[in-house]
Amino acid sequence: MINKSHVLIIDDNKEFYKNISKYYNHNDLNFSILSSLKNCVSKIKSLDCDIVIINEKMPDGNGIEMIQKIRETQYSPEVIIISEDAKPESAEKAINMGASDYLQKKSLISEHIEAIELCIRFRKQLLSEKSSNLKRNGIIGASNIIKTCLRKVYLAAQSNVNVLITGKTGTGKELFSNAIHDNSSRSKNNFVVVDCTAIPDNIFESMIFGHKKGSFTGALTDTDGLIKQANNGTLFLDEVGELSLSFQKKFLRVLQEQKFRPVGSNKEIYSNFRLITATNKDLFQMAKDGVFRTDLLFRLSAFSISLPTLKERKEDIIKLANYHLDRMCKLYQIPCKKISPSVTDCLKQYHWPGNVRELVNTIDYILTVARNHSTILPYHLPKSIRIQLTCNALRNNVPEDTKIEISDDKSNIPNFKDYCKKIKKQAEINYLNHISHLFNGNIKKMCNVSGLSRSHIYNLFKKNNIVNNSN
Repeated sequence: MINKSHVLIIDDNKEFYKNISKYYNHNDLNFSILSSLKNCVSKIKSLDCDIVIINEKMPDGNGIEMIQKIRETQYSPEVIIISEDAKPESAEKAINMGASDYLQKKSLISEHIEAIELCIRFRKQLLSEKSSNLKRNGIIGASNIIKTCLRKVYLAAQSNVNVLITGKTGTGKELFSNAIHDNSSRSKNNFVVVDCTAIPDNIFESMIFGHKKGSFTGALTDTDGLIKQANNGTLFLDEVGELSLSFQKKFLRVLQEQKFRPVGSNKEIYSNFRLITATNKDLFQMAKDGVFRTDLLFRLSAFSISLPTLKERKEDIIKLANYHLDRMCKLYQIPCKKISPSVTDCLKQYHWPGNVRELVNTIDYILTVARNHSTILPYHLPKSIRIQLTCNALRNNVPEDTKIEISDDKSNIPNFKDYCKKIKKQAEINYLNHISHLFNGNIKKMCNVSGLSRSHIYNLFKKNNIVNNSN
């Protein structure tokens, strides 16, 4: 967080903004105003906001519904909801969804100022927490967004609060949950992982709660459930959004009572487990749609951590690549390798839809094909990545000749075949020139990335009068 805290007020009435900025006496705040919810998330990101004050009822939507998206931005700003028609049920919903405060808009300015100051004080305490001694367990990166996530790991590890970790597939949700456990007072006990997508519905309950001998066909012995195994430790439910509604109801009671009954038993068992859940789904939207219980969601999301995609933390890509390259070289007992500058550029430019998991798999692939090479070169990258990068470069460097405008003059509209032929010719020239330059005229490498045969490439060069200057 920068020295001056930034407060964004989202309100269609500028009078509130004027009053707040006028009466705030300190000089360590910057104020901005936005008159609609549209593009508010991108605005918050660009300003690195510390506090967002948002009107509950905006012309283009409900401010409370934006809390989760706002809290999931890089610096996870504190959110204060103001309302001209404040209601207790709305206040409950806002705070459950992560708002720091819920105030009547017509309250005294001093009350709004006090709420802002409390948020600032809290954020300064948060940033002063010493998270440098964390056991990171392979969490690599020094970007601001990762530092923010690690501060939350530190805070979560100091308590037994339920934690919900959200993020796209491959962002490291299990890695972060393990870090919370390993830095907590429960670290010497079990960390029990439950993949909610991997256990069939018909045995899910017996796997979680356990079962008594003879309670169903195949139950040959008494078996402890995963909840009991997590006693005094941590239970991690991965992809919690996959839980059926019927099990959600039963699990809610377990969270409330810390007790459960194994399948076929008439006795309840107590388990002192700490719960961490993770999902790549929008549980709040699922709750609206009636496929996830709201009361369970509020219990799961008492403390939340939103993990960024890899493209949102590009400055960490090379650190991650080098870390896993060194780790795998040691694992496979092969000499360490260097990443060439051209590969560094490729790794930075690629969009990584599979996030960190895809990067790790890519490094594994590279070591398979470059096992006997000391330096990683572009042709060691997976073909899918090379194709994607080449196609992106072509799209970003379309020659002006291929941008053929079709005239509004009916008499000048070109023949369809001639039009397509001209564009194809220019596209071929652009593609061939680009890969020739990229691979220094090496025909073998160009064949690998293009999928064309050697004779086909030679014919295309000849047809388009292109000189392939190889080194």
